[in-house]
Amino acid sequence: MIVPSARSTPVAGLARAGSLVVRELRQESRRSVNFWLRVLAAGLMVAVFGWFTSTTELTGAQLGPELFGWLQVLLRLALWIIVPLMTADCISQERREGTLPLLFLTPLTVAEVLAGKAAVHAFRGFTLWLAALPLLVLPFVLGGVGPADALVAVADEIPALVLGLAVGLYTSVAGGTSHQVMARALALALVLAAVDAFGSLFVWDVMLLFFDSANGKYRLVGWGLGPWLLARMVFTGGAFVILLDLASRRLRRNWGAYSPSAQPAWTRTFAASPFWRRVFRWPRGPALDRNPIAWLQEYSWTARLTKWGWCGLILLAGPFLSLNPVACPPTLLLSFGVALSAVGSFRRERAEGLFEILLVTPLPARQLVLGRLWGLACHYFPAYAVVVVYWRAVVLLTRPAPGFRDGLSWLPNPLALATLMLFGLWLSFQRSHVLLLWLFAWAGGYLLPNLLATELGARLGWSSRGILLCAALLQVALALVSWRRLLAAVRERSFLRAVAA
Repeated sequence: MIVPSARSTPVAGLARAGSLVVRELRQESRRSVNFWLRVLAAGLMVAVFGWFTSTTELTGAQLGPELFGWLQVLLRLALWIIVPLMTADCISQERREGTLPLLFLTPLTVAEVLAGKAAVHAFRGFTLWLAALPLLVLPFVLGGVGPADALVAVADEIPALVLGLAVGLYTSVAGGTSHQVMARALALALVLAAVDAFGSLFVWDVMLLFFDSANGKYRLVGWGLGPWLLARMVFTGGAFVILLDLASRRLRRNWGAYSPSAQPAWTRTFAASPFWRRVFRWPRGPALDRNPIAWLQEYSWTARLTKWGWCGLILLAGPFLSLNPVACPPTLLLSFGVALSAVGSFRRERAEGLFEILLVTPLPARQLVLGRLWGLACHYFPAYAVVVVYWRAVVLLTRPAPGFRDGLSWLPNPLALATLMLFGLWLSFQRSHVLLLWLFAWAGGYLLPNLLATELGARLGWSSRGILLCAALLQVALALVSWRRLLAAVRERSFLRAVAA
């Protein structure tokens, strides 16, 4: 039996890890997803810059800080989401392809394998930051943004990059399908992002007890930033070391144990319990009688627990998101999950060879598509119901500003989510990386119609109802096009020429 070594001199270890870095860089240079991720990162920054400058009434020195804040929030959110997702499959993919034992046939140790993977994906994340850097310089040209603001922004972005990288490596060593490891990485990254944000605010408030503040605004000058920066560095470095150590121990312990059909350990706990089996019982007979394709969305324990996991996440995060629902609404969080499930639906069946079997059954193409669409709707209905309850509670218990009730980003519009499902299902037949398809589905199926309707309404002076009607028309048009292309892909078997990246 091959046992990976745990001892190595530092110089020899760096040399061996360097050879792994070269191998990974050559492999990543041939993948178009890296190019398109950088294009997407820069494109989102350009879109936010254009939307903000065209709709705001601020001028001069007031525009610079406000624009800089919005761009920094977008960039940090992108790093917290993209970096863990693009790192989460680096070890688990080696397991599925059977190349992880080959790595340990070489003199590489577990620590050196993780170090090489970390270096490569840190470079990929850094290129995303470089792609957005030219847009981040523009607020400095507009004025009102100083070196201290840039220092604070970098201190906020480094944890997103470093901890997102550590989260991806930690979740990847457990193995599983690409969707399983990406879901685990995203959930853990969101938890760490919340801990980092609340911890940063707590340290900042404590610092204000000892340093001056002027007119209710923090004074970002002098050595008063020192304790805050030191606390951020200690937290980031400590969490990174702990996660990497846990990943190293776990990989050393179970690097050779992998079964592609095995369920995750946390799902086996629920599956073996009679109580939880009664709680999460799925009525298989009626589901198979109505539409067996919808049953494929919920037949596994992982899918059922994920369904109620999204409901619990919205239920717990809703009160915090509802404090500022226009900036970060619960509907926006739900749309990320809908897009990921949609682009992975038919892709999973095609990878397992199940979709070809479905095509030889008497089920027509329309029933295949409608069954999957109904399965997605049932999967996210509990979480959507929680979002509707929060929306009604905020509207009834507060005095919203004019137009708040009709806010496109906050309104739990079922048409927008249905359009996102159809658009994502069509993209699941395309040949590209699942991460890129997920981001493109969310941006094109959910964000773009809302932004276009808002921009047209602002330029033409429409009311809130006019903006909502325009958004609905755009969503209906996109849904119809996606529906026709999706049916054509199933009937013409065009997906057989597209091999999953």
